[in-house]
Amino acid sequence: MSKHLDQSDRPRWAWWTMIIGAPIAVVLGAIGYWSIHAPTASIKTFCDAVYCSLQLLIVRMADVPSVPWTLEVARWLALVVFSLATLVTLFRFFPRELRLLRLQIPWPTHVVILGLGPKTTQLVRCFRKQGRRVVVVAPSADADGVEHYCHPGITLMAGRLADPATLAKARIDRASHVIALATEDSTNMAIAYEARQLITQKARRQGEQHPVKCFIHLGDIDARASLQASHVYGGDPRCTIRYFDLFDAAARKLLEPKRMPLDRGGIRQDDPRQVHLVILGFGRMGQSVALRAAQLGHFANRQPLRISIIDQHAEQRKQALLFRYPNFEKTCRIEFNQLDMESLSVRQLLGRWCSDTTTAVSIAVCFDQDSLALEVALRMNAMLQATKVPMFVRMSSAAGFAAVLQGGTTAPAPQVHAFGMLEDCCCDDLLENKLNEDLAQAIHGDYRVEKVEAIRRKSGDPAQEVSVRTWDELDEGLKDSNRQQADHIDIKLHALGFERVDAADPRPAVERLGPDEIELLAEVEHNRWNAERWLQGWTLGPSDKPKKVTPYLVPWGDLPDDIKPFDRTTVSKIPDFLRVVGQKACRMS
Repeated sequence: MSKHLDQSDRPRWAWWTMIIGAPIAVVLGAIGYWSIHAPTASIKTFCDAVYCSLQLLIVRMADVPSVPWTLEVARWLALVVFSLATLVTLFRFFPRELRLLRLQIPWPTHVVILGLGPKTTQLVRCFRKQGRRVVVVAPSADADGVEHYCHPGITLMAGRLADPATLAKARIDRASHVIALATEDSTNMAIAYEARQLITQKARRQGEQHPVKCFIHLGDIDARASLQASHVYGGDPRCTIRYFDLFDAAARKLLEPKRMPLDRGGIRQDDPRQVHLVILGFGRMGQSVALRAAQLGHFANRQPLRISIIDQHAEQRKQALLFRYPNFEKTCRIEFNQLDMESLSVRQLLGRWCSDTTTAVSIAVCFDQDSLALEVALRMNAMLQATKVPMFVRMSSAAGFAAVLQGGTTAPAPQVHAFGMLEDCCCDDLLENKLNEDLAQAIHGDYRVEKVEAIRRKSGDPAQEVSVRTWDELDEGLKDSNRQQADHIDIKLHALGFERVDAADPRPAVERLGPDEIELLAEVEHNRWNAERWLQGWTLGPSDKPKKVTPYLVPWGDLPDDIKPFDRTTVSKIPDFLRVVGQKACRMS
């Protein structure tokens, strides 16, 4: 919110109505009383009539045989002016109390955001554009930045963020979204616990309860991934809890097919090129980009994704990555180069990589300093234009250095694009990508049917299999597995020369895939699934799901014949999945 809504910003019609209406009511009332009673013992002068007129709201007219029009108009005008004055006074001096009172109305439409900061401001702006009511809970009424939330449609509350009393006062049990954005991850986890307790307790007492979506911000991406994979607080449809962070959201948006497709438009089965992602700076953003790329980077030509890291603390960063993801090197080829970014060696290395025609190169600059990132981009621009290599530069805000790069072909560096800005990431896509979510649900629904039939053919009990639960009851880690599969659809389609478009596109849709196409994409999907499992800490061995051991972490050729149909069936139904979300597959233009 760009400014505080002070008194000068309020509509003036109410004040003018009172200023003009009040004296008119008094004058008309005095005239009416004078015409009825004067001269009498009770009203001897016109001043007495004015005095009676001031009592228009309490004087009864039962004894008056005929009320003149002046007095009738004055009575109703006085009532309007008094009511309007009362409402203006309430909204002027007690706006927060009135908004809190509105929360008692049982409409599950409001959004509760706990915590202050730029992320909160951006999300509030996004939800208000959608017409949603927002409740912002601040640690203190005097905290910095609270003036940004004194707007219609926004209720500001003060209280301890993880206090059950504060959460109950914000009516989180009737909210559609609860978003924890405290500065400390531990506070956000405490909010998750208390919110889940409060919501489930009220659901048990009240019976029917609409589902509440809780989004918990965790700045530590490794902790977030571990918690999500461990299914903490999962499987309860009354209170679904999902962990998120800005770095992962920025990496996901960066690697969307319309922004920076890893496959550079498509890697076919006979394409000899290797996809090569270069990451400059391997802090939290660089690690998020590498993780997301390792999940997506599986192509039809069977060439492994190559990731090259340049960082002045490369060896330390490598050990930290492998400590958290010991199987990372099984998902792709990754190399670390310990170099100072402002050195001739880096320029020469980038020049050699960009000139290599056997690779499809993309560069992601993930420095924490916007000024350094912009300087590197501008100095490398001539080389990037000559080799047609795109560079994507992480920027903190669209209003800062990123504005230099937003001019398209008229920008000083047309091959260079900004990503990761707060304004770009803090929107409803940060919480849930609706298109991706619908695709993931369609994929899971089809898998459920196939898996249940397979279990029953073996005389098993489907109720014992957690992966065949309904979407609302599914653990968050398994939901994310379906989301990753949905993210990879574009790379699969590109491998066949297809692209995903809206259903309104005039080109004819691809209704069915051929047997050879299905076989190719099934192998690609299995390779993607292998990488997903490796990154989640699974190992190869006799099946033991609680210990994350599976016998299927093998190449496609070694996969049992009774397992391959699951992958074949899933990829064969990609056109059907796209129809669910109003899209279709077409041949590339």
